[in-house]
Amino acid sequence: MKIVEKRYTRDFRCPRVEGDDAWTYGFKCIPQLPTNDDDWVIFDTSKDYKPGWMRVRELEQQPDLFR
Repeated sequence: MKIVEKRYTRDFRCPRVEGDDAWTYGFKCIPQLPTNDDDWVIFDTSKDYKPGWMRVRELEQQPDLFR
């Protein structure tokens, strides 16, 4: 059985200029994957710094205990 798994993560903020600990020159946001798998796709790119990720997964069938 296949399911669509969705997760939200926080963006990683890093300074635009190396060594700018006071964020004087601003920052850039880098989306972080929920896991290290390469099958995640961004579906929500709103400006709240929390991208939405989704992927299709195959679930293992559980044995039917009531048969």
